[in-house]
Amino acid sequence: MAKENKPLMIFLAGTIYNEENLIDRIHSKRYDFYGADGGILFAEKLGLSLKHALGDFDSSPKPRQGKPLVYPAEKDQTDAELALDLAIREGYREIWLIAPFGGRMDHTIANLCLLEKAQNNEVTLYLYDGMNLTFLIKKGNHILEDRYRYYSFFAWKNEATLSLNGFKYPLNQYPLKPFDPIGVSNEAAAKEPSATIHEGIVLCICIEE
Repeated sequence: MAKENKPLMIFLAGTIYNEENLIDRIHSKRYDFYGADGGILFAEKLGLSLKHALGDFDSSPKPRQGKPLVYPAEKDQTDAELALDLAIREGYREIWLIAPFGGRMDHTIANLCLLEKAQNNEVTLYLYDGMNLTFLIKKGNHILEDRYRYYSFFAWKNEATLSLNGFKYPLNQYPLKPFDPIGVSNEAAAKEPSATIHEGIVLCICIEE
């Protein structure tokens, strides 16, 4: 299938902490939209036209629009993973999981695991709830928006070598090990704060007001 040029938002059934931030993000680009199970209700509340609605519908009624893709409740994948797999098959390269956190911790961890699947398929995946934006950054120099209140960095899977410039707490080729919390709660000190990954992969969490 031909690659989709538009970014995609997939609405899940977690918590939205700041609806205004989310609406601003929706209007910042021309997105396509999926709804997965309970996330369909919030997407419909916002008046969004869903390209696909899918899930086992164990936590919500079936959507009012379109013909939903219905899966059994007993299955090997979460609704979020099913939606991500469908998006990858349809060729999307930038995908946002909306409301991936909150409520059940096991689903939060499962959604974080999807960052790895996306990376393995050369897809950029963002997890966003109106306050927390979570994504992976690979080797190279990455300019980050200065709009966030806090920035946190954690080694993903293996040790990473990290430099931070334009931050209140800079780092210079720091050997960031898994489970090392030194990268938590940093703040921008310049208009274009940057994170340079010399080796490895880093989980970045940007927190809005």
